[in-house]
Amino acid sequence: MRTICILTILAVAAGSGCTTVSLSQYTLDQNRSSGSCRDEMVLECLATIAANPDTLPSYALYSAGATTVTDTVALGHTVTWAPAKRVLETLALTGSRSPKGQWTVDPSVEYERLEALYTACLWALYGPSYFQGQKPSILGNQKDYLDQKPHFAVQERLDKMPHGWLQHGSKKEVPECARYKAHKGNTWVWVMPNDSESFSQFILALLDIATLDLNGGYGFPLLVTLTTYEITKQPDSVDPTKALTIATTEYRMVKKEYRDIVSKAIQDGLTSGKAVALTRTQWLAYTDQWFGLRSAPTGPVTSLAARTSATQLTLPGAGGVGISAGPSIPGRPVSPSTFQLR
Repeated sequence: MRTICILTILAVAAGSGCTTVSLSQYTLDQNRSSGSCRDEMVLECLATIAANPDTLPSYALYSAGATTVTDTVALGHTVTWAPAKRVLETLALTGSRSPKGQWTVDPSVEYERLEALYTACLWALYGPSYFQGQKPSILGNQKDYLDQKPHFAVQERLDKMPHGWLQHGSKKEVPECARYKAHKGNTWVWVMPNDSESFSQFILALLDIATLDLNGGYGFPLLVTLTTYEITKQPDSVDPTKALTIATTEYRMVKKEYRDIVSKAIQDGLTSGKAVALTRTQWLAYTDQWFGLRSAPTGPVTSLAARTSATQLTLPGAGGVGISAGPSIPGRPVSPSTFQLR
């Protein structure tokens, strides 16, 4: 019995050390798998759009991961005997190892992000000329736009990439020395070894799009309330000695190039307590029509563009002026899913 106890202790001690080494190795292997999965996902997005430019890409982040290694050691002791015969005693030591790795996947599901991912892939495949000389605003920098729309600030990174770093065509056109390649149906995309840096920059651009927190990324516009008073020839029903006046109110958004001018005029009006010193012609020239805020869709997925109603600050006098009050933008309520590596 003492021998059995000693063997059991040795087996447990040896298994503990092996488990630590094995866990370390499996963790490193899983960490390396995130890089290969990330590269394959980006190539899959590009191949999908190259095969059909009307298809949206499927992109996700690995937000968390876990590696577990379970070692099991079993020691069996068997004694076989019979009367007047020799006793047979056997010891059996068996062990098993069950490694398991899993990633938590957080897919990009908001339509603003999907639009930005889609546009970035088109840029990589066909270059800026695809957009007919007009750079897509959704890839631009927020500081250049104040239109209550998302801008993911990756255009500068994409501009630095040389045109043609990503190639696409049929399978027979893929060089054997291509470093990265993927296909969708009969359409292939590939990256040559000397264009690896551009591929890395493009991966970073997609990561920027997927991880940008837009809660504070919108440039809230300056809204104005313009009220026009039209004096008619009809007598007022309340005071027949006065003419009937019809008031028409509309909401307008100040153009970004005139924001400083309008802001100063508003500040002067607040200081003096008088009406803003701008004519109706100037108001119409400095502003665009405002169509309101996008509402949140019903269901479990909440859009990043869903916002609360903006409040207005109205100044005295004709052509009252209002400023939007920084509405809140909800984040993602969608719980990430988890898959297990085999």
